[in-house]
Amino acid sequence: MKTAKEKTPAAVALEKAQAHLKAAKEKLAKADNATNQNAVKEAMAEVKRHAVIVGRERFNDVAGGRITAAQTAMKNLTNCAAPRAYTFTSKDVDVMETALTNSLSTCIGAFRAALVSPGERTQSVGKFRFD
Repeated sequence: MKTAKEKTPAAVALEKAQAHLKAAKEKLAKADNATNQNAVKEAMAEVKRHAVIVGRERFNDVAGGRITAAQTAMKNLTNCAAPRAYTFTSKDVDVMETALTNSLSTCIGAFRAALVSPGERTQSVGKFRFD
């Protein structure tokens, strides 16, 4: 995962593309002709391409880290399945299964919904309780 100060090569390329777009727009303001209009269109397309790459890198870093954390949390929860150390009932297991299944369904549903209508935010989750 990259630190806040480190820039990925794609982020650097995005900054260059944005500077190129700015320069192209300045040229366009000075002389409104077809060549400059094409330069602005090409620069805008380049910025969009690089923005997608940077967004993908951020997703891989952030979501990948969070998936690893969720998997670690699940492993830690599994450690509680020791009847010599913990007392639990089949009802407790059913409640846990429902809670975890609902959370996973909500998470995956949010991603699927975002593919259809980007920009929607999810609701926060309260603290889990057995009772």
